[in-house]
Amino acid sequence: MLLFDKYGEEGLYKYYKVLYAIVYRLRLEQYQVRYNKVAKYPIEMGGLFAIIENSKNYYDLRKLNSLASPRIDCQRDEKVIIEFLLNEMQIPIFSKFKGEAEVNIDKYRIA
Repeated sequence: MLLFDKYGEEGLYKYYKVLYAIVYRLRLEQYQVRYNKVAKYPIEMGGLFAIIENSKNYYDLRKLNSLASPRIDCQRDEKVIIEFLLNEMQIPIFSKFKGEAEVNIDKYRIA
């Protein structure tokens, strides 16, 4: 909402994929997500809201890309999210576990 309020539909259209990746990486990296973690997440993610609030133009928003792009150590097998992050955003994703609990990332890659 903050991005939309500041940059309107154009800004949201330019950055919705990046914001999606930032938000959903938490779902993949954590086995369980509780309210307390969600409340702290924008601060822990390098000041997500501060980046948007302090930006003066789209160039300043490029910092959001660096929050979205680091490797994800996946704990959850969420098909739609993994496919999007791997194939649309080219974010590296690795299973945090080996053996029975391993998330098979290879089944989501587009050949």
